[in-house]
Amino acid sequence: MNPVVLFISILLTYVAVGGMFSLMARENKRSKNTDLVYLPKTYFFIAIICSSFLFVMMIFALKHNATETFWMLLISIILILWMIICFLNWRIEIMEDEFVYQTVFRRRYTFYWDEVKIKQNTDNFIVISAAGRRFIVDPHAIGIESFIHKVYHHRKRG
Repeated sequence: MNPVVLFISILLTYVAVGGMFSLMARENKRSKNTDLVYLPKTYFFIAIICSSFLFVMMIFALKHNATETFWMLLISIILILWMIICFLNWRIEIMEDEFVYQTVFRRRYTFYWDEVKIKQNTDNFIVISAAGRRFIVDPHAIGIESFIHKVYHHRKRG
């Protein structure tokens, strides 16, 4: 590959990823609703852009009889659609004595603060256990700081 093209590709990727995280941080700062944890809108827009690009690539693959490429792109689109479903359905509603965790499939679980523990908190995921259940939360979710503060606040009180 041409070194100039490689450099430009790496630079554009760096700018795109940096821009994405910048938008997510800005959205998190502007969020006034401290009673809700949800995924950033940036995830939704990235999923739409990627699925559109992959859909066009899929059409080209069909046109040129590249069936392996077609199936790979179809699987990629399915994974991106999963990301959109996650964005639309997943959330945590924070209340005074409890919180409601809504899964991707819209199943709702209510937990009291005194039964919640943060098992692991990394840059990539947060593992939370409550009432014998374990679930993973995206650390870039909007309102997650308020949720974590609430967990630690109630753990100290209880």
